[in-house]
Amino acid sequence: LSSSSAASDVYKRQVLNASTKITLKALALQINAQQIKQVLVYGHTDSRGGVNNTMLSQNRAKAVANYLRPLLKGKKIVIGWYASKKPLTTGTSKSDLAKNRRVEIYTK
Repeated sequence: LSSSSAASDVYKRQVLNASTKITLKALALQINAQQIKQVLVYGHTDSRGGVNNTMLSQNRAKAVANYLRPLLKGKKIVIGWYASKKPLTTGTSKSDLAKNRRVEIYTK
């Protein structure tokens, strides 16, 4: 999920917007329909300073994992956070920075 689908202000509010919740519910339905045992949730930030990017990426991952947990009973949810260490793009435009503010979800 990109920050456009996930709340980019999770650092301050730790709240997911309605669009993100709809996306996560749909994803949970897909995961529950398969024989998936583990869900990995990774938080990322852009490279701008002025905030604690490690905490921000951790809070993003936690917000998504906490929302998914009751929807994915019996699944192990593992969270991780990378701050700005794994950018999708190295550009500095608003668009490039937005692409790096995200939560990624993988299944095993």
